[in-house]
Amino acid sequence: MLRKYDLHTQYETDPDEVISFLQELALSSPTIDEIHGLSELAEIQADWSMSQGNKQKATRLYATSVLHAYQFLFDPNHDSSRNAYDPQFRSICDIYNRSLEGLLRQVLNGKLESGQVIRLGTPQQGIEFQFQIEGRWSGQEFERFEFVNDYKASGIANHYHTYGLGVPLIAVRKSQSNLTREGYYPPELTLPMTAFMRLIPGEIEKLSQPSLDAGPSFNVRRAVLSLYDPLEKTQVKTESRVVPLESDITTPLAYGLNDPLVNRGVYATASLLNAEFSPDFYGMYMLEPYDPDKIPVVMVHGLWSIPVTWVHMFNDLRANPDIHKNYQFWFYSYPTGQPFWISAQQMRRDLAKVKRDFDPGGDSKSLDQMILVGHSMGGLVSLLQTMDSEDHFWNVISNVGINELSGNSKTIELLRETFFFRPNPSIERVITIATPHRGSEFANGATRWVSQK
Repeated sequence: MLRKYDLHTQYETDPDEVISFLQELALSSPTIDEIHGLSELAEIQADWSMSQGNKQKATRLYATSVLHAYQFLFDPNHDSSRNAYDPQFRSICDIYNRSLEGLLRQVLNGKLESGQVIRLGTPQQGIEFQFQIEGRWSGQEFERFEFVNDYKASGIANHYHTYGLGVPLIAVRKSQSNLTREGYYPPELTLPMTAFMRLIPGEIEKLSQPSLDAGPSFNVRRAVLSLYDPLEKTQVKTESRVVPLESDITTPLAYGLNDPLVNRGVYATASLLNAEFSPDFYGMYMLEPYDPDKIPVVMVHGLWSIPVTWVHMFNDLRANPDIHKNYQFWFYSYPTGQPFWISAQQMRRDLAKVKRDFDPGGDSKSLDQMILVGHSMGGLVSLLQTMDSEDHFWNVISNVGINELSGNSKTIELLRETFFFRPNPSIERVITIATPHRGSEFANGATRWVSQK
């Protein structure tokens, strides 16, 4: 294209002038080759400007590249010229994604809020976009955004990445203390997000003195920069076309597990040695907003463990579209250094609280189809949610009826809750993995002595 317009020599000495010429050309009747060339050259010069420390110029050029890559992909005037099998089409998708990422690296350095408007441009062409968060996380504030491309997921066996348009991000959620659901989210919950920019159809608007870094007047295209949860939305519709979103759901999960305390098992060991260690750490956890239409699957860890033990299985299960469409995954944490029947009593309380918090009217049929998955000791804790104790458990520890006891009323009530219980009607199924239903040969005199010490 440069040779066709005799620009290849000038591009080596004055690339900015060449890009300006092509932008003027793009405002009249450009061919699809010219749009591709302009987008590609703008990205190349943006990368060069970044390497020279000129971030302001790089940002404008990335915006130019994104705008024309979008024009190549979606302008109906070029429907007859596009060929999805042409390497040119494939390369423009990569240019769109890379340039959008380059643009976001500049604007996400500041704190973006939903509804915020940002304007960028050159004297020939500009873009004004509104930032918004779509779907179930709309209204949520975030501490920061990281780029998936900056990290390599380690510690998780399988990596789930889909291909399309958009920039995969790691969104670090900001805690909001006034929400009922807040107690169910782990601190600094990390979420997968995909950023996608679409142009708003309509006339190009000519503005005068729009900003300090543009000329006296320039043509502005309006756009929307949306953040989508790829676990909720895998494709978007724009310009009457369905577009698959590029996504990565594994790297944000691995990023959230990068806490050295979690990786070293400090919490697991501490909760084994001291049941009163960090009581705020125990209870029910959710990594996604509660959905009344999905069946809860509660994963309960085993001895000397914490919910992180489920990460491989969770990563695989939620990557399956049919499973994720019908099920939501929760995680239950408890101190493994205490008798498991006490943990079961605490879990009964926590399950009742979930019911009160999210479905006080009993309207959700899915919540009454709950599935518990317990590993090792977690299987025993889970099984006790479905049993009728009668007086069997109490008779193991006492030959005196509980109603005959005298003493502190709170202590007696705690004993009653622990040893007398009914099945939870909301639990439809329990799955146990490597659970010692008939006891364990490791429970001998030596291990009892060590654990008592």
